[in-house]
Amino acid sequence: MIADAAETKLCAWLSVSAFAGLVAYAAFGWTCIDPVAGFVIAAFAVMEGKEAWEGELVEEDDDDD
Repeated sequence: MIADAAETKLCAWLSVSAFAGLVAYAAFGWTCIDPVAGFVIAAFAVMEGKEAWEGELVEEDDDDD
């Protein structure tokens, strides 16, 4: 469930960056905003992947029975 939440957060950031890129392009004609948004999302995905690889997204089990 925690991994699904992390994926949902990544998808939300992807949607926000895509929308912001479209708004910036429509309002100001900025064509360079798409790669910038892509790098931001890539950095966030790398951070999430690193956390998952290191096991930080795994819930600790406190039952020592």
